[in-house]
Amino acid sequence: LKGIPPRQKQPVRPWFPQSTPVVGLMHRRPDVFRAAAAYQKAQHALQKAGENDPEWRNKVRMMEIGQALHWYATEHEQTFPDCIGVLFEKGYLKPPLEAKSILTGRPYVYVAAGEKQPTKRIDYSRRILLYDDQAGECGGYPCVFASGVGSSICGDELKEQLRKEGNA
Repeated sequence: LKGIPPRQKQPVRPWFPQSTPVVGLMHRRPDVFRAAAAYQKAQHALQKAGENDPEWRNKVRMMEIGQALHWYATEHEQTFPDCIGVLFEKGYLKPPLEAKSILTGRPYVYVAAGEKQPTKRIDYSRRILLYDDQAGECGGYPCVFASGVGSSICGDELKEQLRKEGNA
């Protein structure tokens, strides 16, 4: 770095703020920032604790499978595979992930086999791809929709959706 001239000190301009509004707020109200930091720490602790919850882990597993179903359909004329096993055969999913419930050990119920992805937004958000046949503690059945959302659905609504799709 030889030959680089030293940095010259710039004169202070009155219209150029020396600190940001956030820095000013930190000096005036440090309690707000302490509370925000405590909130963030508590949220992180709750998230870590939740990672051990079997229902949460089950939904995460189902969403991984749902994402692989989407990748497959995208590469196969918007058509879902005939079975989830194809996702392992073609490399969309890899062991040790298993296509079975963490809660019961039974395979997930895959109801979109060989079907096309929905084209209407309303159908996309309601179309069930797979679900766990064991209701969770809150009474809903864990499921993944064609939109990629992992959620729970009550038994009556699940039956109605399956009936509409011809899977009842």
